Amino acid sequence: MPWPTAGQYVFDNSRSLVKVFTYKVPNLMSAIAHDLELHGSLLEGTVTVDEETARVEALVELWNLQVRDGILGSMQKSECEKLLRKKILQSKDKAWARFSGRATRGDSPKVAGDLSLMGSRTKKVELACTLTTLEAGSLAVSLRHELLQTDYGMKPFKAMMGMLQLQDRVVVEIEAVLKPK
Repeated sequence: MPWPTAGQYVFDNSRSLVKVFTYKVPNLMSAIAHDLELHGSLLEGTVTVDEETARVEALVELWNLQVRDGILGSMQKSECEKLLRKKILQSKDKAWARFSGRATRGDSPKVAGDLSLMGSRTKKVELACTLTTLEAGSLAVSLRHELLQTDYGMKPFKAMMGMLQLQDRVVVEIEAVLKPK
């Protein structure tokens, strides 16, 4: 896989997407629960590349995550988004995901660094990613990461005295385009 040209890149928000997947706990009430796919965008970020490494800084606003169209009716979608904000995110001021780390050159690039959610706990993570060179020196980057909400001090959603609940596990996929600054 070719290493990108040295320099600074920024995320092209018009061509970047953050997907968050949540999963219901299988139990008697799971028939009325939903596995959800939430979409958001990278708010800002930079990647600074030299000959051997790339420094990565990224920020995602979680408050504006939206249930992907087509999964639920408009009223259910709206209710899920309200519950996300009220019960899980709780505060717009802290509804952020931040990543700071480094990618290293190689056949299978990995990005290692610190991920913090909701302004609280930070955890070291290592993410496998793919890089593809696009037109005009832009790069396509994709990665997938599975995390546990409780590792970041978040409580998985529960309702109806715990009978209706989501798993602790969340999967995040990022498909981003980086353009030269």
